[in-house]
Amino acid sequence: QAVEQSLSPRSLGWRIDAWRTGKAYSEIVFLKTLVYRVEQVFLIHRETGLGLQHLESSDIISKDPDLVSAMLTAIQDFIADSFQTSGEDQLSTLQLGDLRILVEQGPSAVIATAVRGNVTPDYRLRLSETLEQCHQQYGQEFQNYEGDNTVFVKLPELMRPCLSSLKQDDVEALPKKVPWIAIVALLMI
Repeated sequence: QAVEQSLSPRSLGWRIDAWRTGKAYSEIVFLKTLVYRVEQVFLIHRETGLGLQHLESSDIISKDPDLVSAMLTAIQDFIADSFQTSGEDQLSTLQLGDLRILVEQGPSAVIATAVRGNVTPDYRLRLSETLEQCHQQYGQEFQNYEGDNTVFVKLPELMRPCLSSLKQDDVEALPKKVPWIAIVALLMI
């Protein structure tokens, strides 16, 4: 995006924003052109906290996915132990700056995504549906899980739709509603 827009008035505005806010130009381009980008997707065994599957964007350098899975489980347990919550309360979002960890809980597995930006409501629905599909195909394997991930051959294929992004241009390309009431009122005046 930065190269495509390098000499446009839009790009000059982004450079002024970067200078004014003290942020890097690339960060401003990211903020102005992306609605959200999913960087990593984790499927975690609920009972043990072990990672069942991990996907990441091609341009992301990730840390040990098993360590991340264990830490997410530890954070969930810490919150449940430290604060007065009901049994049904579950962790759903963690946020650090523009990075969000979205968590969907299932009976035997948990799906978590690392996202930059603000996801749309339909993305949360996609997470829920993906987790449901994983449980439908591997429900018995999840319940009998003893650390062998080789049985989960189709998990990457099921989870791949969760590894997505939405650009501002895609949102702007959606058909817009015509303000018929305003047009009729204007014509009547």
